[in-house]
Amino acid sequence: MCDESRLHGVGLTENHEVLWLGRNSTGVSGLASVVDGTPGVAQVETATVGSWSTAAGDLIITVTSGGVTADPVNVALDGTESANMIVNKIAETVTVTGYDITGSNGKVILTKQVPAENDTTLNFAINGSTNQTGVPDAPVSANTTAGVAPTAEVVTLAISSGATNAGNVIVTVNGTPTIVAVAAGDTQEQVAAKIGALLTVTGYNVTASNRDVLFISTTTGNIPDLTVTLD
Repeated sequence: MCDESRLHGVGLTENHEVLWLGRNSTGVSGLASVVDGTPGVAQVETATVGSWSTAAGDLIITVTSGGVTADPVNVALDGTESANMIVNKIAETVTVTGYDITGSNGKVILTKQVPAENDTTLNFAINGSTNQTGVPDAPVSANTTAGVAPTAEVVTLAISSGATNAGNVIVTVNGTPTIVAVAAGDTQEQVAAKIGALLTVTGYNVTASNRDVLFISTTTGNIPDLTVTLD
């Protein structure tokens, strides 16, 4: 919570809730807040090989990704491999677009190369019974880590009161001021529209939405906060 001494200054509160609240002779006031971008989470899928191979033959691997099931891939076994040897052979043989595949401790691990929304259709099926390899079937893999798409930083300058007098408001973004003329009687929405139409900020899309001016980063992830003041 801010005290009155914070309402006419520049900067962030400790938890990034309030950037600035200002008033001027036009009667226009605004409250700005920031939602940090996030880097996202890479999806991880795990398939388990349950035992050694006991006979020579081909494992049949079938992968579904993005709702599409790929053609099966055969992985040749000689009938003497441990589970760890099998998962390494699978990792060397099978490719899935957009994923890194590794083998470790009897598990085949698919890791998304770029964080994205979770693919609920992803499945890595192992069939060892058709060719009598002795490796048990594992038709359903485990969604070990759900994928999360990265997000962009969004700074919202909410216009909390319109203009009672004609004049200029100054919007300063990262130390660069822009003068915006307002007319007596301009509503919150009209003031926001004037600010949104006039401002350009490198690395951000600036738009007006109702009474808000939105500064949306063109890159995702947690980046240095944009500072916005209104005077």
